[in-house]
Amino acid sequence: MSEGLATYLSNPCEEGLVKALGAAKAVLKDRVPTNSEEWSPDGLQTLVERGITAAAETTLAEMLKTEKVVGSEVSIGSGRIDLVTTPRNPISHVINAAGKPASEPFAGAFEAHGDYLIITDHKTSIQKAPRYIESDFKDIPLNWQLWDYAWRAQQYYGRPVRWIRIHQIILSPRTKCIMSEPSRIKPENLEAWAVNAERHWSYMAADDHVGLAFLPQNWHHCLNKYGPCRAYQACHSFLRDEKQMESVYVRKEKR
Repeated sequence: MSEGLATYLSNPCEEGLVKALGAAKAVLKDRVPTNSEEWSPDGLQTLVERGITAAAETTLAEMLKTEKVVGSEVSIGSGRIDLVTTPRNPISHVINAAGKPASEPFAGAFEAHGDYLIITDHKTSIQKAPRYIESDFKDIPLNWQLWDYAWRAQQYYGRPVRWIRIHQIILSPRTKCIMSEPSRIKPENLEAWAVNAERHWSYMAADDHVGLAFLPQNWHHCLNKYGPCRAYQACHSFLRDEKQMESVYVRKEKR
């Protein structure tokens, strides 16, 4: 799906849409087993084609009225950013996710500071309950992945990132595309995030050399909408006592 969207955004026109559908078809053929019990290749292809076409005709069409593409499927280090855009100048108006003029702070920022970047993350689902869509949107201001993308894009392009958002594409029972309201990123906040991220990454790198008891816990991710972390019992039931943990967990030797 992401490859098809990237192909379309590289040439957003009817010809580009045809190429996008072809790119998506090639990816599906390569990745989807023909003996899948859940989805037939033809059925999945139909859903993906509808999703790409709907996005091209609705959310992406609205976005391209006020923004231009800087990069799509951009690989920077270990991260791959779905979409990086920047405002078109001059900008007379901005359309929000509801199809209405955006709020004054957002529109004003567009008009006053045009040389900045906007990060968009495509989220494609076969099906998705409204409550999960709403939950994803509520999490945007503190979404680690989006902040990571913002930091990487800012380092790579040498231009400030000011907004992050999610583009939801739900493929069934009917195709639905929703662009979230953008969430503002302040330079000082992104700098503080990067300092904190460096600490986390150093802890991860130290995992091979430091005992479990010395690594800090991050309780924010112990429970989420997908269920408990696999290490939940280790941390909260056994308090990371490795002898007790062996009653439930299988020890693996470090490579």
